[in-house]
Amino acid sequence: MNSSKKYDILRTVMSIGIALAISFLIIFITSDEPVKAILELLTGPLKSTRRIGNVIEAMIPLVFTGVGISIMFAANEINLAGEGAFHIGGLVATYIGINSLLPPAVAPWACILAAGFFGAMITAVPAVMKIKTDSDVLVSSLMMNYLVVLFASYILNYFLRDPKAGAVVSYAIPKTTQFASIVKGTKIHVGLIIAIAVAILGYVFLYRTKIGYEIRVTGENAEFR
Repeated sequence: MNSSKKYDILRTVMSIGIALAISFLIIFITSDEPVKAILELLTGPLKSTRRIGNVIEAMIPLVFTGVGISIMFAANEINLAGEGAFHIGGLVATYIGINSLLPPAVAPWACILAAGFFGAMITAVPAVMKIKTDSDVLVSSLMMNYLVVLFASYILNYFLRDPKAGAVVSYAIPKTTQFASIVKGTKIHVGLIIAIAVAILGYVFLYRTKIGYEIRVTGENAEFR
């Protein structure tokens, strides 16, 4: 393992450690039973099959977003539009899921492809602005996130929200538009397998293809290209 990889691992571990330390500090300041609260924070998600399933279920769409962001970061482009892409992708998938008349074998895939397409369009905007106007990708993507997240929230509140629900949630997505559960007692679905496959393909793309190599070289030294 070279020094660069060691540094990346150390940086990741330190980031997690600092985040946990700040969380623990806030809990100690605000909680009457801080030790119990911290133990619940660390072990709560692992106390039952259902809770573990909830964590994995929430992780699945984040894997897709993370793979896309990692490719951008490999090019040394700090594009923060992943949050906006995540929200707009979820919004589009929800709309199609609620209104789709497609057969059950096709509908979930249509939701995924549409979400990915619109998410890609969101992340492409700062990139196009960089090419056309030499604007800072970090700044433009960060500003655009606010617009996209607020837009998604507006659409959810005024067009997709279920008025009978006790929270701000959309109408229920029909079972015909969802992947079936693959783990009993949870909502873990075949999307987990797809997410793992996408993560592997992302690695192969970056480290086993010519285009991936060019992206990484560009990220390490933009002038060299």
